[in-house]
Amino acid sequence: MKADNIILIAVGSVIALMAWAALGPDTKAAGSVSSPDLRAAIATGQPVLVDFYADWCGPCKMMTPVVHELANELRGKLQTVQINVDQQQALAQQYGVRSIPCFVVLKSGKETARQVGSMPKATLRQLTGL
Repeated sequence: MKADNIILIAVGSVIALMAWAALGPDTKAAGSVSSPDLRAAIATGQPVLVDFYADWCGPCKMMTPVVHELANELRGKLQTVQINVDQQQALAQQYGVRSIPCFVVLKSGKETARQVGSMPKATLRQLTGL
């Protein structure tokens, strides 16, 4: 192996480690991973609608106002948390998110429902059970 190749591999490894570290402490924790917002929402005791999304995702962008409308309608009965899968990769992996948008309903911290893709507000509300 040439010295140039070894240097490129070393630099690439350092960059990868820096990117991994920049994801934040939540993505490096062993076992259960969650964002502070998700932990706080679960702690309320109310059902939680988790919206896994990405900024570049067209259907995710279409669902954002729907999620906000539902959150306003069910204020005091439902917590909503939006998780950017690009910024919280470990959390998305923990919840088995393979496609987005992905909506997961948690009750007492346990998953009770899941649906992937865009949908009408009535369908999303029905998913929450409220």
